[in-house]
Amino acid sequence: MFKVLHLIDEKTPADCLDQLNLLAGPGDRVMSLGRPPGHAGLTLPVKAVHRPLGSAALAGWCLCNQVGGAAILHAWSPAGLRAGQAVRERSPARAPRLLLSIPCAPASSRALERLVQDIRQGCFHLTVPTHAAWQSMIAAGAPAEAVHVLPPPAPPIDQLQRRRARVRGELGLSDSEQLIVAPSEMTRYAGHKYASWAHAILRQVLPGPRLLLPGSGPCEGHVRFFAATTGYDPEVFFTGDRFSRDDVLAAADVAVFFQEKSSGVAALTAAMAAGVPIAASAVPDISEIAPHDDAALLVEPADPRQATAAVLHIVEDAHLGKRLAAAAKERAARYFSLDAGLKTLEAIYAAVGSGGAA
Repeated sequence: MFKVLHLIDEKTPADCLDQLNLLAGPGDRVMSLGRPPGHAGLTLPVKAVHRPLGSAALAGWCLCNQVGGAAILHAWSPAGLRAGQAVRERSPARAPRLLLSIPCAPASSRALERLVQDIRQGCFHLTVPTHAAWQSMIAAGAPAEAVHVLPPPAPPIDQLQRRRARVRGELGLSDSEQLIVAPSEMTRYAGHKYASWAHAILRQVLPGPRLLLPGSGPCEGHVRFFAATTGYDPEVFFTGDRFSRDDVLAAADVAVFFQEKSSGVAALTAAMAAGVPIAASAVPDISEIAPHDDAALLVEPADPRQATAAVLHIVEDAHLGKRLAAAAKERAARYFSLDAGLKTLEAIYAAVGSGGAA
């Protein structure tokens, strides 16, 4: 059993915070560089460490005397990695091992190259959520022994029907209104504009579809602006942190993940565990987690017509929706259980703590 210190900051991706919240051990500590993230899904106690001049490296210097004998520094953001590297540089004789977790392989080739160069220098290990992301890292030149697959766990939702009735009641939705939910964090490639687009097209042919865009993210302003241009923005609900993700998924009739590029799969596995029919883009990470016509209907990325057709197919074909939902729930229980996630992370910590490439 390794003593682990988790490092986060205000910009840590929601996918990473969700994983951390589920996987942190009972003796682990969580420290934030400066102000902690305002993510409702993070319920662990978090201690803030001073971040002079907004510098992650200087925060790492402040952190040196607070490591407390941790054998592994688990960074969940680039800033956390920089702080961890500063700790190692200041205390080389007793430096803890360093692990970085990211929600997906970098979308740009330049960012991918930079990350691979850092890994090849041998100062840290990396986790990614899928084998597809692992293959991207290896193809770019990362050493295989330093890259690990850590799929996001997704426990089943309890009291699902009670949650569903409460959320839909608060939103004023009748049983005849179909609630489409896009539960991913609002990031650049997460595809929320295609969710809004699909909803607007559906409203041309059906009276019932409504769209729920929960949470927030760095692109929230753009998402709100685009939704307002569709002409159906009164039927689009922005609920922020008013409801938990479990509550939102319990209320959903369809969950959509129309990513333009791979951008995280934690919300996807959560939707699968909730037994919600899913329409999504056939980007590599999603195709691996939720295969087409098995756990989801997959379409070409950045194609609003295909996105709309997939949602319409699920809404109009009750048998299809039930089949997809049941298959997704079974797949989540088999591959993305909390026990499986904890065992995987324990094995990764063993590999990192034993030395190896890092």
